[in-house]
Amino acid sequence: MMNLFELEMQMKENIRQADRKAKSTLYAKVPLMDWLLGTAAASLMFIL
Repeated sequence: MMNLFELEMQMKENIRQADRKAKSTLYAKVPLMDWLLGTAAASLMFIL
């Protein structure tokens, strides 16, 4: 069972990797705002 600090660090790393992936492959297809909203919603659901 991971503690909250490790979980937060992993989430931040996942977001960084997704950001790199989005910029390199999906940037033209997916509007950045939609991606940010989706990430924020997923993070909120994860926290709550």
